[in-house]
Amino acid sequence: MSFRPTVAEERLMAVGAPTQWKTFAMLPRIGFFILSTICASALFGFVAASIRSGRAGAIVAGTIAIVVAEVLISRNRFFAAGLEEALWFTGALAIAGCILPLSSGWRVWLTIVGIASLVAAVRLLSPFCAVVGAVLVPFAMQDFAAPFCAVVAVVALTILPLPRRRPSVEHTLGALVVIMPLVAYLFARDGNFEIFDPRIAAALLVYAIAALIVGVGFRLHAPLLALFTTLGCLAYEARELSGLSLEGRLMLWGAVLLGVSIAVERLLRTPRNGITSRQLKDDRLGDLLQLAGTIAITPHSVRPADEGGPQLETGGSSFGGAGAGGDI
Repeated sequence: MSFRPTVAEERLMAVGAPTQWKTFAMLPRIGFFILSTICASALFGFVAASIRSGRAGAIVAGTIAIVVAEVLISRNRFFAAGLEEALWFTGALAIAGCILPLSSGWRVWLTIVGIASLVAAVRLLSPFCAVVGAVLVPFAMQDFAAPFCAVVAVVALTILPLPRRRPSVEHTLGALVVIMPLVAYLFARDGNFEIFDPRIAAALLVYAIAALIVGVGFRLHAPLLALFTTLGCLAYEARELSGLSLEGRLMLWGAVLLGVSIAVERLLRTPRNGITSRQLKDDRLGDLLQLAGTIAITPHSVRPADEGGPQLETGGSSFGGAGAGGDI
C-alpha cells in the first residue's frame, strides 16, 4: 500500500513514462471528476433521506467518500485520475460543512470550503484544490483579503525559480503566480471600480515588472502569463485617466500594444539569453530532452556476471583478431 507517489514516480508521470500509478489525460480526468462528484452527491442524498438528517447524512456520506478515495489511492494506485480527487474533495467539503451552523454568513462558508480544499490539496497533491482554497480562504478576512492575496502572489513568485522536486508543487506555484494578482485586485476594489486608486495601480505595476524580470531571467512561463493578467488589471484601473472616449481608448492602446508586440518579436529574432521568437528547427528536441530526463531519473540495476560461464575477452584473443575470440 502506498500513501502517494514518490518524487521519482511523480516526475516519471510528468514526462509520460509508465509507472505503477493509474492516471488520465486532462479531458478524461475532468470527466471522471464530474461523474464522481455526481455520484458523491447522490450518495449524500440517499444517506440524508434514509436517516432523515442532512447534517448527519453529510458526515456519513463524506466519510464514505473519503474512505473510497483512500482505497482507490492505496490499493488501486489512482493518482491525478479525477475519481479519487472528486471523492476526497467532496467528502472534505461535506464534513467541513457540518462544522458551522446554518446561520453563518456566506463569506464564512466560503472560507470553510477553502480550508477543506487546502486539506484535500495537501493530501492529493492537487494544484486545482490548492488554487481553489487560496481563492476562497480570504473571503472571511474582510479588509485583509486583498493584502493576503497579494502576499501569496509575491511569495509564490519568489519561490517559483527555486529548484523543486515535485511537478505538482511547481504547477501549484505557477497557478498562484498567475491567478492571485487578479484575485487581489478584485478584493481590493470590492465591486467599486469607479475611482482611480494610485496605490493599487502602483502595486500592479511593480508586480508586473517583477513578473517580467523573473520570467525572462529564469525562463519561466507562469510569470510571463502573470504579466499579461496584471497589465490587464492595470489597464482597466487606469482606463479613465486619458479622458478619451471608449472607442478612442481602444484604438490608441490597441495600436500601442500592436507596436510593442512587433518590436518585441523583431528584437527576439536574434536569440537573447536563450529566448527567441523563432521556431526551433528540430521540433523533436523537447521530446528528446524529456526522454533524457526520464532515463536520468529511472533507477538502473547492475546485472551480476555469471561465475563459471563464458567470458568475452575485450582486449584480444588467443585466436588473434581484436577480441573476437573467447575462452570457455
